[in-house]
Amino acid sequence: MSKILNKKMIIKLVALIAIIALMVGVTIAIMPWINSLQTPEGREKLELYIESKKTVGTLIYIGLQAFQVILPVIPPIQIIGGALFGTFWGSVLSFIGLYVGMGIVYGLVRLVGYPLVEALVNKKNLKRFKFLQEPDRVALIFFVIYLIPAMPKDALSFLAPLTSMDKKTYFLYVLPARLPLVILSVAFGSSISDGNYSLAVILSIIMVDIGIIGIIFREKVINYFERKTKSKRHTSHKNDTKHNQGLKKTGIILTLSSFALIICDLIFMATDYFSKCKAEFLEYHDLKGQNQIFYFISNYGLYWFISVAVIGLAAYLVSYKKQKIQHKVQNI
Repeated sequence: MSKILNKKMIIKLVALIAIIALMVGVTIAIMPWINSLQTPEGREKLELYIESKKTVGTLIYIGLQAFQVILPVIPPIQIIGGALFGTFWGSVLSFIGLYVGMGIVYGLVRLVGYPLVEALVNKKNLKRFKFLQEPDRVALIFFVIYLIPAMPKDALSFLAPLTSMDKKTYFLYVLPARLPLVILSVAFGSSISDGNYSLAVILSIIMVDIGIIGIIFREKVINYFERKTKSKRHTSHKNDTKHNQGLKKTGIILTLSSFALIICDLIFMATDYFSKCKAEFLEYHDLKGQNQIFYFISNYGLYWFISVAVIGLAAYLVSYKKQKIQHKVQNI
């Protein structure tokens, strides 16, 4: 029996080394190309190449989306997908690539086991999500975390195969939670490509706002699920107080900084130079000139700043309400 176990361990160890070596080798080989995608010129070259090679280009795009899941070093590829394929087909191809990448990750982790996860996932995240090993509400936790932006989805993708959640539940019911954010990114890229700047602004405001909300409240979401699992039911009051103070500070900083930017923006919009920028934008309706860019940022930026101020105020009010509840509990 021990010999069989030793053989299995040796096979897993060899597979682990081979997989890591392959991933490192591929990453080193394509890193110069990946770095080029960080620049507008590099992304433009990719778009031109995919447009010139229809079938091959589509497969390349799906491969990039899959690779982004396996090794997240590529910038949001869905925006390029929206510009190239439109909202519908861009979303379809992005989700195909997402499923391919997730399928590869799931299969590799099932084959090699925890050593692969330990080698590729940050130790802090491994410790942070240790509570997922318990069977309570695992599918719901994954669904919510995938749905909320700014969550450590890449780490969770490697942890999912090690939980009690079965393959059918994961691929049919949990992974679709990533679809809304994918569609938003694709639609944003499509609207920019079509010159529909009003829609692009609306979508960007939505993406920025839900991203900020995700960053602000992600600790509260994770802590909530931690408390609901068996081993974390007795979370200390000290940790709750610390997170609440952090939320309060974040709310104050967001609100005050946004109000300051709103005032500066309104002052700029009252100048003659802004009127000149506005006239040029309305005449040409593109973003090729400096004046048009200034008008676009100052005019539509006002809506960004207002939305962020509202989020900051909401975060402060939530922390204030939580603080009052904590004081009442202490006084009982």
